[in-house]
Amino acid sequence: MDDLDLVIEAACRLPLDYEQLGVYSAVEILRRSGFPGRRSEIDAERLRSCLASHSDLVRAWLAWPDGNFSTPAWYVRECDPARFELRFGDALHGVFEDRVTAAAELAIRELASIADLA
Repeated sequence: MDDLDLVIEAACRLPLDYEQLGVYSAVEILRRSGFPGRRSEIDAERLRSCLASHSDLVRAWLAWPDGNFSTPAWYVRECDPARFELRFGDALHGVFEDRVTAAAELAIRELASIADLA
């Protein structure tokens, strides 16, 4: 595992770390992950590769908007077991056939939004 893989894994853990640590903001957790400095090297496919082997992180990302109080917010709506819609507020931004890809697409957008605050 190289340095970039460690950054990606730390960024993917953001929803769990935010819930478990409780004393740090999402901005601070993301800053500590190293994501803001490596952002240009990370895309949804890299996140998907990490999430594919961590079902707990997929669940955490799909639940992440539940704790997001900003409006509008990114979220994934599960329409059926093979249809996941990525939305920002009421606007549809993509349809995916599996939850891992949907979670990765949500994560890259949320991470970018949070990184803009870092």
